[in-house]
Amino acid sequence: MQRQWAYYRLYVTLTRARRGLWIIEPNSQYLPPNLSDDWQRWLNSWAESETVPVLSLQAIEEKPERLEAEGDYLKASQLYEQAGMTADAGRCYEKAGDTKSATRCRAKQAEQVGQPLQAAQYYEQATMYKDAGRCYYQASRYADAGRCYEQARNYRKAAECYKLAGMYAEAARCEAMAAPPTPPPGSSGCVLVLLWQLHQPLLPALQGACWCC
Repeated sequence: MQRQWAYYRLYVTLTRARRGLWIIEPNSQYLPPNLSDDWQRWLNSWAESETVPVLSLQAIEEKPERLEAEGDYLKASQLYEQAGMTADAGRCYEKAGDTKSATRCRAKQAEQVGQPLQAAQYYEQATMYKDAGRCYYQASRYADAGRCYEQARNYRKAAECYKLAGMYAEAARCEAMAAPPTPPPGSSGCVLVLLWQLHQPLLPALQGACWCC
């Protein structure tokens, strides 16, 4: 028990020391055996550990609430968003003048609480059309979903949504946009096909040739 108490006091003294450390024990009989060797070994290891780079106290204690109170809204909003506190992040982004990021956080917050329609509207305001289309689809607003997917150039998904909305002309237009382009007449591919049809005996000699229009 005496040794444990002495080590506890030594630990507290070492961890609370700022610049210098003096340990004075006027009565050596109260010191446990081998304590001198133990604390000397401890001090040596402590000096070695001081060379390891550590985070500053300010970085460790950096809190979004404190940053917001100090007016550093942009940094506070980033920390809030990293912590998943999207409502607080949106408020700080708005105070920082970043309207798009504030709207994005409102969209995430609405999606988290199960409001896909409101989330879709916020995503669309933030020009995040793919996310807006996804949320409109969840809200069964297929025409709006198709419009947003088309804005995001996801034509296959847009065509699917337009079909669900009964907008077949828009669906056909998006399907045409999603289809791979066909080579125009006179392209190199057509020239090779024509040569194969007209001069089949010459095909081995033409293999590996490069034909340009």
